[in-house]
Amino acid sequence: MEKGTTKPEDSGWGRERRPVINVSWFDAMEYCNWLSEKEGLQIAYSGDGSLLDVNKRKTEDITKVKGCRLLTEAEWEYAARGGKKSMGYNYAGSDNLDSVAWYDSNSGSKTHEVGQLKCNELGMYDISGNVEEWCSDFCDEEFHGESPTINLYNGSNGSRRLRRGDSWSHSAAGLFVSGRNCSIPTCKCNRLGFRIALYLSKVFSRDILHLKKRRCGDVF
Repeated sequence: MEKGTTKPEDSGWGRERRPVINVSWFDAMEYCNWLSEKEGLQIAYSGDGSLLDVNKRKTEDITKVKGCRLLTEAEWEYAARGGKKSMGYNYAGSDNLDSVAWYDSNSGSKTHEVGQLKCNELGMYDISGNVEEWCSDFCDEEFHGESPTINLYNGSNGSRRLRRGDSWSHSAAGLFVSGRNCSIPTCKCNRLGFRIALYLSKVFSRDILHLKKRRCGDVF
């Protein structure tokens, strides 16, 4: 592994196309920065977890962040609901949970390779179930009532970070697209992974498009 790091534990289930597990919020942040540097992009995070613009200045405007980063909670839920193609499902891609999600009743108490179940309206897999996903935001129950309606992001209020989607170990009741949980950012467990977002301008290179197709639609 680069940077002298070691791979996170896989709980004996194997890796291949399974989502990564046993990673903290800071682990996920560091991976985003590593991937940005590897692909020749400006890193998205400072050492304390603040978002950075292209000039390495701290920002809460996600449109100014050009490197790989975690999804904001608003982005995660927009994607989970199917974006502009949404059919209004209770879960990400269907009202039939078994067709789109690994959870306590069908998972066999472990993660599964991405892409074995049905995708949602945007072609994204396992947004509900398999593993919970770290979001970039802090967790603040009061934030949404006082925040802007465009590019919603809470980068300063709170001590815990958001998790969305629930996992292979959760019951159906927790897998609705509206469900949310919070944890301290050092938390690690075999139910928790992350998904990556990357800003693309209207003009972008073939290499960046390749990165988007190869990396950003997967659960890591």
